Amino acid sequence: VLFRSGKRGKKKKKKKGTFNKKTTTTTTTMSLSGIVSLIGIVLLIHALVTATQYHSISDSDVLHPIIVGETFLGFILSVFGYLHKVNKFEPILRKKQLASKTYDSAFHNNQFAVFNHRGAAIHSED
Repeated sequence: VLFRSGKRGKKKKKKKGTFNKKTTTTTTTMSLSGIVSLIGIVLLIHALVTATQYHSISDSDVLHPIIVGETFLGFILSVFGYLHKVNKFEPILRKKQLASKTYDSAFHNNQFAVFNHRGAAIHSED
């Protein structure tokens, strides 16, 4: 039981038979994209095994066109499944956020700040 400003808060009850269309669609899309990317990865692994077997049996350096096609299809399915799993793409350059900042504050990264460098040895009082 939650207490807010001296009053007892009530928990909201969900009505039976209601569902959120947005959540259901997202869940369905994510599971479908996961299946597609899993199929793509399985195809890539199968193409790898087939290519190694084909290379050990055959003396030629060129792979069979079916193996190449399977590799290409597996790659396309894997990329397609992963890209549909991502919710929303953001622009690389955010013009609205960067417009109010100076160049130094926008592109400053603390990981590149070095304090133990040779300049300290030159200016030391030893």
